Amino acid sequence: MKGEYKPTTDISERFKIPQEVARMVKSVAGFEEAVRVYACRVISVTFQNIEKTVLSRLLGGATDKQVAEYAKRFGWEEKPNGVYFIANHEATIRTRNIDEKLQFSNVAEILRNMPGIPILEQ
Repeated sequence: MKGEYKPTTDISERFKIPQEVARMVKSVAGFEEAVRVYACRVISVTFQNIEKTVLSRLLGGATDKQVAEYAKRFGWEEKPNGVYFIANHEATIRTRNIDEKLQFSNVAEILRNMPGIPILEQ
């Protein structure tokens, strides 16, 4: 590979030397930072609280200093027990459990009263 990659049309193609992928990614300026910022945005809408170790792992093995910088940048609050408070999502959670009990007889009655539907007209 040596920093150059020419894809083939074979969808089952695998990288021959996975270590080369890391070198290729590091050569793209700002790539790792962009991925971490994206991960932070996903974390912000997904978690309310997250352990510092999990947060570090999700940020690609970020150091404690880096985790603290991202926390400050995204407004996360570090708690004394090694957990970061991300956001309270209680106000934004919407219940998706809707139970509709609509009978066909109710629908038929509505359709009967609509003009232009000759099949259901009496």
